[in-house]
Amino acid sequence: MNMLLSVAGVIIWVAGLWVVMIMFKRKGVLHGILGLLFIIYPFLWGLKNFGDKEVKKPMTLWLVGIAVSIVLAIVGGSSPAEEGSALLQLFM
Repeated sequence: MNMLLSVAGVIIWVAGLWVVMIMFKRKGVLHGILGLLFIIYPFLWGLKNFGDKEVKKPMTLWLVGIAVSIVLAIVGGSSPAEEGSALLQLFM
């Protein structure tokens, strides 16, 4: 189960960087740096521009990765009282 969560975490990370690279290309260096510092910014920007062909693929990958990690965390029965929550392990 942890292996699948790790794979989902890598997919989320790669998709996020993919969207930040698109932001660098389209919006410039300042927005790209802000996207690297605050990952919620490219996520929201990607949702806003989801209809665009170039943004649709990485955002779909990002959303599927998040959904899979949440489902696996729930099915795995992880709790914060254990060694570490499965969702927290995605970002460590």
